[in-house]
Parts: sequence; C-alpha cells; structure tokens
Amino acid sequence: MFNGLVKKVKRNQIIFMVIFLILSALFLFLSSFGIIHIIKGPKKVNLYNNDIKDYVNKYIEVNVYHPIDMFEEDYVKNTDTNTTRVTHYGYVIMNPNETYADFNLCGIMVPDEYENVIYDIAEESYNFLASGELLPTYKPFVVKGIVIKMDSTQLRFYNESLSALGMETVSEAYYVAHKKLPGNIDITTSIIFTVIAGVFLFFTLLMLFFVLTNRGLNSIKKYATKKTTKSVEQLDYEFQSARLFGKNIWVTKDNIFTSGVFSVKIVDLNDVVWAYYYKKTGKHPQSYVRMYNTKKRMLYVNAPEAIAYEILEYLDQITSHMVLGYSKELNTMFNRDFNGFLNLKYNAPQPDYNEMY
Repeated sequence: MFNGLVKKVKRNQIIFMVIFLILSALFLFLSSFGIIHIIKGPKKVNLYNNDIKDYVNKYIEVNVYHPIDMFEEDYVKNTDTNTTRVTHYGYVIMNPNETYADFNLCGIMVPDEYENVIYDIAEESYNFLASGELLPTYKPFVVKGIVIKMDSTQLRFYNESLSALGMETVSEAYYVAHKKLPGNIDITTSIIFTVIAGVFLFFTLLMLFFVLTNRGLNSIKKYATKKTTKSVEQLDYEFQSARLFGKNIWVTKDNIFTSGVFSVKIVDLNDVVWAYYYKKTGKHPQSYVRMYNTKKRMLYVNAPEAIAYEILEYLDQITSHMVLGYSKELNTMFNRDFNGFLNLKYNAPQPDYNEMY
C-alpha cells in the first residue's frame, strides 16, 4: 500500500536523521565537550599550596584577593573603521600563604568587562596590605578557567611588570584564563555549540521516531480520516494510476501526492479553484505550483519550472473546475469578486471524467 511513496519518505527521513546526527556530533566536537566540564564544575585550587603548572589546560577555580599590576592588554582591530578595542586584560596576582609571611605570583586573564571589578579589588587589596590586618574582609574575584603557559611575548610583558614592581623576573610563567574551558574555548561559545548540538540531536531522534512509527503511511491515514470520504484502500487504488512528475510528485484527478521529509503531503484537487506557477529569485528562491481552494487558502507543491508547467498542462487535461495560469486581471477578480471568479470554472457545469479511468 503506497509502497513506493512511503519508502521515499522513509528514505528521506533516514538521510536527514544521519545528517542531523553528523551535525550534532560536529557541534559537540566544536564545543570541546565543554558541557562535561561545566556540569562537573572547576576544581578549587589554592595557588600558594599547589604548583600552577600541574593544572595546565585543566578547569580550576581560584579566589583572587590581590591583583597587583596589569601586564597585558589584548586588542582586536576593526579594519573598516581602523579602530581597536580591548578584549582581555592580563594581571599579575599575588597568592599568599595563610599568615601572609610568604607568597608566589602568577597571572590571570579576564575579559574587558571585568576591568572595573579588578580595579576595585586592587584598591581593596592595597588598603588591606597597608592596614596590617590579618585577613581580608572583602570578597575576592572568583576566576574560573584553565591554566595556560605564557608565550614569549606575554612572558616579556609579565617580566616587565615584575621589574617595575622591583621583583625578580622568571623564565616561565602561567596564567588562569577566566571563562575558558579545556581546549581553550570560551564557555559561552561552548554552551552555544552544545545547544546547537542538542537541537540537531533532537531532530535526529525526531526523524528516528518518524521512521519507527511509519509517519509516511500514518499521514495518508490521517488525510483519509479527516480530509476525504475515501478509505486508505481507495486512495491507494487511485494512487496506482497516478502520473509521476519528476521524482516525487504524483497527480491524479482528485489529488496530488508528494513525498516530503516528514510525511506524505496530499493536496485535494476537488476544491482547488485556481492554480498557476510561482517563481521567486534572489537570496531565498522559490519554485512551485501555487493553488487556492474555495476557502481562499493557499496550497502549494514544490516543483522546478519545467515540471510545474507539465503538472499544470496535465491538470488542464483531466480537470475543468479550476482556473489555470496567472494574470493581473485574474488576481484582481480573485481578491475583489471571488464569487465571480468561482463562476469562471468552479461553479460551471462539469463534464464527466469517469470514462477516462
């Protein structure tokens, strides 16, 4: 029953299921599987008690109480306006022990939106260190990101800051990149890619559901129940004598059947009053047979121009109740005098086509 048509729909569903699955896997890969790290959360680390190099490319959380100097500004340049914009700031931070008798240094890299936050904490830090109090009472800036080894340029800037502070330079240094996940991907970007992967996975499962539930045949049964007095068996008998146009359009005296991705699309021709070819070019091109029924509802069947005109020519041969072709006069009459439009063909006496079948 409708074997060829239903198989085409199922094949389309399987093809799209595979495509959606590949796209889901691709975007999940592009996200660097960051969702795993986000759900698991960062490891809380005290950078005085732990060697920062042991956490390279690992997702950690660090409480920053003492940013003591800015060592780097990252820029992007707008080639159209020839202007630059700061994207990230790098800061030297101090990591003291519990008694503030000793400390070590490393860096953090934060997006530009946190410039004022870091500045305020630096002010709080200077005030605290000058007060002689035992422990800071202000809230730290919580950095959540991965540890990255500084490249040669960053290390040079970092050592210049250390020299300006009167401290010894180093041969290597590391920083914690705020809002970065393993794979050096922004958390926001990873989330966006993960959401896209989830959407494609949803459509993959939807296609699988359609395949398993035989959506193509079910759509025909639904049409038979709600849209026509014919049984599925009668529709199938009619379909056996349908004329095929292109690869997926079947036309009978009463219906047009097309195999879509999600289901079988059926257009009831008995109440179609006007049909013509519609084409749109440009960014979103369209090409289809446009039809209107007695309720002035638009129906359509996607088809290349040559196929569309073949369908209209065939409809002219097997029906007489619909106006075929487009003109401005017909469009004006359709919109302003619909009853008059119906009298052109639809309400006119119809010949008996039963002898043709």
